[in-house]
Amino acid sequence: MKTLPKVSLTLITANKKTADSGMLPGHIAGFNSYDECHIDLRPLANFAQAQLYINRVVALDLENNKVVCATDLR
Repeated sequence: MKTLPKVSLTLITANKKTADSGMLPGHIAGFNSYDECHIDLRPLANFAQAQLYINRVVALDLENNKVVCATDLR
């Protein structure tokens, strides 16, 4: 996998982990634990060379091309 020139990735999410949709039925049935079927987003973002912000998007400022988060990231 190669990075694209002049492209930077940013992931903004309220959660540090996300469910692996393929393992979720096993978790609901009791076969898999929470940790077994959830992905830690930090290593995934690092692998993708993406910035990760644990925050919540509350609005889009289309005039200024900005994402507005619940907590100011500055």
